[in-house]
Amino acid sequence: MKISQTKLRELVERYQKKVFPLAFYLIGGNPDLAYEITADSFVETFITTSNFANEEQILIKLIFSIVERSRQTRAMPSVEDFGLLEVPSNRKPAVTILRQALQKMSFDMRLLLLLRDQLHLTYSQIARIVNKSEKETRLNMTQARLLLRQELERLLNSAR
Repeated sequence: MKISQTKLRELVERYQKKVFPLAFYLIGGNPDLAYEITADSFVETFITTSNFANEEQILIKLIFSIVERSRQTRAMPSVEDFGLLEVPSNRKPAVTILRQALQKMSFDMRLLLLLRDQLHLTYSQIARIVNKSEKETRLNMTQARLLLRQELERLLNSAR
């Protein structure tokens, strides 16, 4: 199925604000590398997609591509405040601590939290992306939330 340039542009505009932050946080906060991963993932998704009517499938393919590209990247965590530009100043300390805690977690645990809490995907959609059962995905999500809580507590206690 051929797709118009207008439809491609609409899809990019609809999803770029969702998937760029996913790449950004998965790789440790390097905006240039996150942009490259996101752009390459859009291209790959558009080249390999034959049915553009199923937008959920497009989003799943796009996220899967970003996850795989991010997993293969060996980026150094960045200390740039790039991700904090639009955060109100009174919330920046909390967001900074949350980012630090996320970076201490494994890629897979960070991925689960970002897919659920940033992109608001269902457990069924997440299970398809991580190639696990929905039950196992829910169990892993619970474990990820517990690990995040423990890391946040550790960071907050060390700041006192």
